[in-house]
Amino acid sequence: MTLSLHRLALASTLVFGLALAAPDARAATPITFDTYANGTAISTQYQAQGVKFSSFTSPCTIFLDAAEATSSPNILVGVAGSVFRDIDITMVDPATGLPSPDWRACHVALNVISVGWSSVTLTSFDGAGVALQSFPLTYPAGPQNGFGKVDHLEFTTPGIAKVSMHFTNVNFSDGIGIDDVLVDFSCNTAASGTTWGKIKQLYR
Repeated sequence: MTLSLHRLALASTLVFGLALAAPDARAATPITFDTYANGTAISTQYQAQGVKFSSFTSPCTIFLDAAEATSSPNILVGVAGSVFRDIDITMVDPATGLPSPDWRACHVALNVISVGWSSVTLTSFDGAGVALQSFPLTYPAGPQNGFGKVDHLEFTTPGIAKVSMHFTNVNFSDGIGIDDVLVDFSCNTAASGTTWGKIKQLYR
């Protein structure tokens, strides 16, 4: 296959431009929850970053916790401001807000705030609902309310469609939230591969 110099230059320019744009669209951006007021319902506010938050299919809630937040002052808790409810982090196509195989994370990091006598399990799932990694957390030795406790978790098995925090035991002195969520799509090259395929088609 031979390309004219003009076509080759144009194709190279397109690829170079896409290479510069792709990291901006897919690279990890920390979500700190600090730009919204206490009590704000959170669902699609971070869709542009490829992430939706939910709690039993309802929005999660901004919770003011300056003493424990790892990026003060806010953390994220469950539906209606409950610190005893599950949280789901779902990866979505920013354009549609729907799950997509082109938007599977290769790395998700987050801080779990204030685990004490309650028990939670955080699990990453692929697009078929198969568990990829799981971290059970509980501290029966205390403190009972988990004050000041921070568990930093890293989900590194690629293909992440969702990360869930599920309560397996509730101690009503010990509410739990999350902070500083980092979702990295940069290793998912499906979209860039498709674009390169289109460029090759155009310049055959």
